[in-house]
Amino acid sequence: MDFGGTGSQVLSPGRTVTVRDRHIRDPGTGQTLASVSYAARTGAGVGEGEVVSHRAHGPESGWTGPPAPAPKRCKRAR
Repeated sequence: MDFGGTGSQVLSPGRTVTVRDRHIRDPGTGQTLASVSYAARTGAGVGEGEVVSHRAHGPESGWTGPPAPAPKRCKRAR
């Protein structure tokens, strides 16, 4: 089963595109399996129907060992 709607997404400061969201769900559990945003119309350097963003969801995802250390020059946000 999938469903979605229309919204907007910021690509970068000053570049916003209207998108059509699609969420794909498992019909048995209702769990979200994937989310995809498509450009609803051409603009901000993106063509209509082009994938703007996507995310796959999985119940088995996570660390398989200790988390990786932060890069040496990485600082915490304030």
